[in-house]
Amino acid sequence: MFTVEIESDATIVTVMCEDDSYEDVQVILQDDDGVVIRQFDEDLGKHDCVFMTYNMLIDVYASLSSPEGMFQTRRLRKNCK
Repeated sequence: MFTVEIESDATIVTVMCEDDSYEDVQVILQDDDGVVIRQFDEDLGKHDCVFMTYNMLIDVYASLSSPEGMFQTRRLRKNCK
């Protein structure tokens, strides 16, 4: 289960654990090509955060269907005329 919120400078996806065994995970896609993945840690009383680029997030997604090894992804850009 997840929600999507579109803000003026970012899109925030919140993924919720349906059986409440884990805290929600937020993926914040910033307009400046930055990505923040965060999850609240109740013991510390703050969010644990991972910062990366959008290309790194695409690599994580691509790795889910890849065999063992080293790979490089490339973003294809459409030419607009």
